[in-house]
Amino acid sequence: MIISYYDSAAGQRAVIDVDTCNNFHTAWFDYKYSPYSWTGDIFYRASIDSGSSWEPIDSLTTQHRAVASDILAEGNNLHLVWEDDRHDFGDNFEIYYRMSTDLGQTWEDEVRLTDAINWSRMPSLACGGQYLHLFWFDLRDDPNNIVGEIYYKRKTLTGIQETADKCKSLGLFLYCSSILRRNSLIRYALGDKKQGVIDLVDVTGRVV
Repeated sequence: MIISYYDSAAGQRAVIDVDTCNNFHTAWFDYKYSPYSWTGDIFYRASIDSGSSWEPIDSLTTQHRAVASDILAEGNNLHLVWEDDRHDFGDNFEIYYRMSTDLGQTWEDEVRLTDAINWSRMPSLACGGQYLHLFWFDLRDDPNNIVGEIYYKRKTLTGIQETADKCKSLGLFLYCSSILRRNSLIRYALGDKKQGVIDLVDVTGRVV
């Protein structure tokens, strides 16, 4: 099954992560809209049925200067980083970041994470210990722009354990998305007494 556009523009360097409900989230860069031959844009696509079908493709950059990326799922959040050449066209890649708090339905504004004279490239994400961890290759400390080193940043993640505890106390096995898509399954348990009522409500509190 091909999941990028089938056309004459190359799609490359796919990355993927799976959230706690086994939904797939993948990102790659594609030359489709780019006037340049060596950089393009970052595209994103999700599957909510273990890869049997895929949601519509979303383009997450517009400057046509992106290359390698990495994606990480954490709770209802998606974290995306990529290298971007918009500042010096070939000599100054920097690392950018975008976040989605609803598993890819919407995305917050991009944030530039590095600002150095020389290359900052090949970002890689990990999550653990209440932090989002970022590693990348960087040439900033070599005036000749040849010998690179590995650099690190981290971001505090808030509310992870609190959210998990709330889910357990409700006896719900959540779909793990704040926006239910077409065929959504919610499993629930009523406890030992086998009695009780569960209402499904929208964001305004209206029972649906």
